[in-house]
Amino acid sequence: MSDYIRAKGASTYFFTVVTYKRQPILCQDDSIKALREAISEARERGPFEIKAWV
Repeated sequence: MSDYIRAKGASTYFFTVVTYKRQPILCQDDSIKALREAISEARERGPFEIKAWV
């Protein structure tokens, strides 16, 4: 696993995700459920805030 260098203090990150051939798979119920579970698990490891979601 990668050993990433972590910034100290408050930071803002922007993520852009595009699926293969822009297929709308992230709009499906099972994909939405998986994303919510992943976010929940990540929040257990360390606090963060989602400021915007499009």
